[in-house]
Amino acid sequence: MCPGLLADPPKTGSVWSVSVALDNDAFVGADRLYTSGVAVAIQQSGGTLLDPIVDRLPAWCIAGDRVVGYQFGQIICTPSDISLPRPDPNDRAYCGVLFVGLSTCFEQPDSYWGLRLTAGVVGPWSLAEQTQTKVHQWLGCQVPMGWDYQIHNEPILNLTYEYKQRLILLGQRNGACVEAIPSFQSSAGNALANVMIGGQARMGINLPQDFGTTQMQGMAHLPSPHSARPVSEGLGLHVYGSAYLSAVLRNITLDGNTFREGPRVDKLPFVPAAEVGIGIATRHLKLVLAYVVVGKEFKTQRGHEKYGSLGLAYTF
Repeated sequence: MCPGLLADPPKTGSVWSVSVALDNDAFVGADRLYTSGVAVAIQQSGGTLLDPIVDRLPAWCIAGDRVVGYQFGQIICTPSDISLPRPDPNDRAYCGVLFVGLSTCFEQPDSYWGLRLTAGVVGPWSLAEQTQTKVHQWLGCQVPMGWDYQIHNEPILNLTYEYKQRLILLGQRNGACVEAIPSFQSSAGNALANVMIGGQARMGINLPQDFGTTQMQGMAHLPSPHSARPVSEGLGLHVYGSAYLSAVLRNITLDGNTFREGPRVDKLPFVPAAEVGIGIATRHLKLVLAYVVVGKEFKTQRGHEKYGSLGLAYTF
């Protein structure tokens, strides 16, 4: 799925983007399962530090604009009842993930493909217990009681491939427009091994020059290239809906540690997810608000997951 030979030549100069993403189930009045995620990303197009490595790849595979991203984030998962000192063994375990990511994408006008290397830790080293406890104390919420039974410390290493295509269905991007963005993503590593297919449909005025909104829950998704640039200088407004289906071979937050015994649940092999959202964009700024629903991830799970997501990006 590499871009073809007829791509436009790379653009000169560099464009930088800084983005912050926040997932939290408190936005929708819940406090369970995938309960929180926060990530900061910096992206650069044009000349990058990875050019000496990228230049060794076949020319037909790296056509288009290059975008390199650097990410840092934390994910927190908990059981459904955080008031229990000893969590229900049939419920999702307490687990935190602290990670950094390095990604490189090759972007054409209507498609891109990219790779991301993610490294980090799960377990007490992730500082998830301290983060959630402190935030709950600040907000006057129930302090989680079962972090003594969290998944054990383990380094993680993951590689992710992602491809997206952008298709105009009606109109034009610098006016009223409806477009579809099918996608394919696959990850391999001790944290997450999966294959995901799906897509996003969005409609609005002056749609951004990106490839849709990126979910963070999976930790391995690549930040969308040029994540804050609409086509023109005017204000851009759009609504969108997404649907995905993942075939999951491994998820360390459900399967537990790789080489030692510990808390774990029996995961389900196929997990659907859907989201709806609204985006507002100017030439340099983009704000997205979304509501996300994820199907059952393990056999003894009671009900689906739901959470709110906020994304803010600034390009300069």
